[in-house]
Amino acid sequence: MALVVGMALGRLGPPVALLRAITLAGATATLLLLILEPRLAIAPALGCIIGLGGVIFQHSAVIGPLDISRHAGARQCTIVGTVMAPPDDAGWRRQARIRVESIAHAGGAMARTTGRTEARVPRKAQLAVGDRVLLMAAEVQPPPATAAPDGWDYLDWLARRGVHCLVSARQVEVIGRDGSAQARLMRLGFGLRQRAVSAIEAAMPGADGALYSRLLVGMVYGLEAAPLPEEVVEQFRRAGTVHLLVVSGAQVSMLAIAIVGLTGGSFGRMRLWQAALAAVAVLLLVAIVGMEASVGRAVAMFALVLIAAVSARDYDVYTALGLAAALILLSDPQALLSLGFQLTFAATIGVVVFVPRDHAETIPGVRAQAPIPQIRGVICGTAGAWMLTSPLLTHHFSAFALSGNLANLLNVPLSGIVLILGFIALPIALVPALTPLLTLLCVLARVILRLVMHVNDLAAALP
Repeated sequence: MALVVGMALGRLGPPVALLRAITLAGATATLLLLILEPRLAIAPALGCIIGLGGVIFQHSAVIGPLDISRHAGARQCTIVGTVMAPPDDAGWRRQARIRVESIAHAGGAMARTTGRTEARVPRKAQLAVGDRVLLMAAEVQPPPATAAPDGWDYLDWLARRGVHCLVSARQVEVIGRDGSAQARLMRLGFGLRQRAVSAIEAAMPGADGALYSRLLVGMVYGLEAAPLPEEVVEQFRRAGTVHLLVVSGAQVSMLAIAIVGLTGGSFGRMRLWQAALAAVAVLLLVAIVGMEASVGRAVAMFALVLIAAVSARDYDVYTALGLAAALILLSDPQALLSLGFQLTFAATIGVVVFVPRDHAETIPGVRAQAPIPQIRGVICGTAGAWMLTSPLLTHHFSAFALSGNLANLLNVPLSGIVLILGFIALPIALVPALTPLLTLLCVLARVILRLVMHVNDLAAALP
């Protein structure tokens, strides 16, 4: 928590010299008190961590001297880089995120450069994750500084992803492939996702099957896997349930619980091979859905659960939350400004704080059995998540969905059923002989998704 506070302080822009002085003073006082009076060392240690968080955040916002954005305004360049994410089609152009390695100006030699860029290339270019590409006749441009009419700040969105310039290339050529383990895992994950998406779209019945197939895929694998029409996303936003279209820790948790449960284990008692199998499954899921902030939080907490279970130690959810936030921010300090990071931790804290500790309800001397405790847990958890995330959503979207809590009470359990069907559909979609079974799953998913849409319609109609 002290690290998060420090990074938030660094966001306010105090002089970095002041933050360094706080860090140094805190570290010095901590060392002295550890020798003289250890019980008093906690206060300066927290001050040291706060100062360190501010320093880390401010340094992360500094654009390096070799960053590709330093070449803004250059034309007729040749750029070498690696594709980091599946390309998106935008009209007659195709856009891909590129990790840049070198650049050559017109008539010049290749020079080393670093950073990331969003590159627009001809749509006919066949690019995949991990491809090393040569961008020719390229122009490096600064991103637009003005916000969109709906208030969305494209410049800030790019900066949080480490992108500080745009590139437009008339020609592109694939010159190789990144052979690292990370790139191979990403290619495997995106390939599986693409095959599953295509199979589900073909199996979903009905004239509007394309919409429901995209809705199913979007709720399970995220909107990047199957973008939805803007009016559908707006319906979820007005109903206060847009978080159901974002990849979250629910996918990680559900998969981990299923793997451990099917192998006869539990999170209180787990063998090493069960932990390894669950870890491999979660790693593959991350490769499919991508490492969003919410997924990173869930993976970090899941790793601590595995360590605690294998080593027979106690698991503290608040410690896990704090460590997960620290790990994410240390790897990407700019994640602090991401709405996804803010929402996932706010929602998780709301659930943890508001869900009752006991799992049984006593009613006039009678110990109630399920489903009363489960229903109470869903209601309290939904209310807690709604209370802590509503201020963030109101600030970012300039709208407040009063009916969001009611819609979530109904749609969160329904989305759990959708996730289960989506996870079952993934391996089935990869086997052509099981197409009839996939069609049956799609029919069931369509029924649940229609209920979700009707609940959204009712909630959006309320004041």
